[in-house]
Amino acid sequence: MADDIAPALLEAIRKDFEANLGGNERAAQLLEAIRAGTAGYPVASEYAEEVGKALADAFRANLSSSALPNGRMYWNIAERVLRPMLERDHALVAEAAQTVQQALNTAAGLGLKPQAVPLNESMVNGLLNKVSAATDYDKVAWVLNEPVLTFSRAIVDESIRRDVDFQGKSGLRPRIIRTAESGACPWCRAVAGTFEYPDVPDNVYRRHERCRCIVEYDPGSGRRQNVRTKQWTDPQEDAKILERKLIGLNVNRVTIRSASDHVKQRMAGRSVTADSIRDAIERPLQVNPVKYDDYGRPSFTVVGRTATLAINPETGVVTTCYPTHTKTREKLLEALRRK
Repeated sequence: MADDIAPALLEAIRKDFEANLGGNERAAQLLEAIRAGTAGYPVASEYAEEVGKALADAFRANLSSSALPNGRMYWNIAERVLRPMLERDHALVAEAAQTVQQALNTAAGLGLKPQAVPLNESMVNGLLNKVSAATDYDKVAWVLNEPVLTFSRAIVDESIRRDVDFQGKSGLRPRIIRTAESGACPWCRAVAGTFEYPDVPDNVYRRHERCRCIVEYDPGSGRRQNVRTKQWTDPQEDAKILERKLIGLNVNRVTIRSASDHVKQRMAGRSVTADSIRDAIERPLQVNPVKYDDYGRPSFTVVGRTATLAINPETGVVTTCYPTHTKTREKLLEALRRK
């Protein structure tokens, strides 16, 4: 019976896969960088490709029409032989992608765990269906070559998508950068670019067979470059500077004791500096009365020349900040000049 060959085939493919991957010096180098916390998603994608190649080579070495009953890859064989190996590929690549994401989170000062990447059952079933539907396996053997590499790379893309979505819903503004490979097709060139959550089109994560475009992740609160000055800033260092410059200042008979994590995380993204926040406290254009939100929390707004703040009068904490609107600044400055 056809089922009888499944255990032997699976074992042969597994042994070849482990040998292929174990003897792959490039894969070992990539994995070492990933585990050391020095790799980004491009490294994870390259590692995924090496894992996919090792599996595709193992399939090619052990599967052919002559090795299968009646020359066919029956569904029950595909389910018992191909699925476990695709699951192994997924496990290795998903672990690498999560390790990269954890390192990126840590470097950006984000206390968030990387999101799990479930097995893409649709892609697995698609591969199994294609090879089991053919009456001659050799005619569809290509399905277990390049499509396997695409399956492997897609695990990294899905890891990025899930973490970007999670961080975006957590109040952060992560970015996705898709770079088209040299000689990329018109479709790939069209979807290339830099996108900030939530304005990230679904196509950014998609790839066709043989696509080698690079999809990268930027936590949004990591180091940033000012597009005008070209100066790099580090939010963690900025947060320390902010604390030093604010603590002890007084405004509206309130002594500033600290700035919230929200303020520290959003300073770079909102183009607000520690100096602009300090200036608003020391030379406010307007201080608005205390108001209470729906949860009974008090705050008053301080409008400065370049930054507007909300401060909790009970705790002395600067709870939020954002750039002062140009029209608001001009209106308030004009009012001061008339006095």
